[in-house]
Amino acid sequence: MKIEKGYTLIELLIVIAIIALFSGLSLAYYNNYTDDRKLAGEAKQLVDVLNLAYKKATAVDLTPNSSCSDFRGYVVTFPPLTPSTTYSLNFNCDGSNQLVSQYSINIGVVINSASVNSILFKPLSAGTNLAGDATITLKNSNISKCIDIWVHIVGTVEEGTKYSC
Repeated sequence: MKIEKGYTLIELLIVIAIIALFSGLSLAYYNNYTDDRKLAGEAKQLVDVLNLAYKKATAVDLTPNSSCSDFRGYVVTFPPLTPSTTYSLNFNCDGSNQLVSQYSINIGVVINSASVNSILFKPLSAGTNLAGDATITLKNSNISKCIDIWVHIVGTVEEGTKYSC
């Protein structure tokens, strides 16, 4: 009698189903991880832009317009409709803003800056135009997580930790 070695069709289907299940689960975790990293990256970029505006203002960097007679600082502006997916860095001379750079946010992440539409960093460490500390919230709706960024009245910027929202 001849004994054949091999796998039955049912055994193969079970193994394929188990592999597909683990692949699906790992793909879901990977997508959550990438969305989490997008949120953290956008928060870091926004903090970097706010810090750049603060440093350029305190250093009285007149690079965009060296003929400016009334330098008032650097302004980070957010669109008036929140949530938004863009913000910009502007040079403020004689009360008018000149665009330095425009920034876009990754898909899935939005800015909620309902408490403030613009932050003016004044020259020579004079602080900001804020009446009090401002909070800017970045939200990734795909994973329901948020990060708060605080801009203090003196001009310092602080990034919070992620939380469920």
